Amino acid sequence: MTRQIGGGVLAGSSVRSTSIVGMWAVIQAGETGKLHSSFNVASYTDNGAGDHTLTYNISFASASDYVVVGSANTNVTGAYTADGSPPAAGSARIVTANTSAALVDSDPTTVIAVGRR
Repeated sequence: MTRQIGGGVLAGSSVRSTSIVGMWAVIQAGETGKLHSSFNVASYTDNGAGDHTLTYNISFASASDYVVVGSANTNVTGAYTADGSPPAAGSARIVTANTSAALVDSDPTTVIAVGRR
């Protein structure tokens, strides 16, 4: 049996044991950062320029059971999980940096997390 669940495809009956898109978010960075749209995001925190924390409604099975992928606009090298702050089962800290490795806001910043929940 296959069902569509909020942006991900789920095979079988157990959401927690299946690999799907478990979270996605579009961050509107800037002076007052905010979450533009999302799936499975309980809260968003703007930690300062280019530094964001996303907390999930439903956690992944463990911190090592999923990956976070992000993208940012062309003036920024990309969106990454923060050094020294690896993703936890229930949250991830995302940073965006320029080519000089300085944290900068990127609007929009998009993030997807895929893994076992």
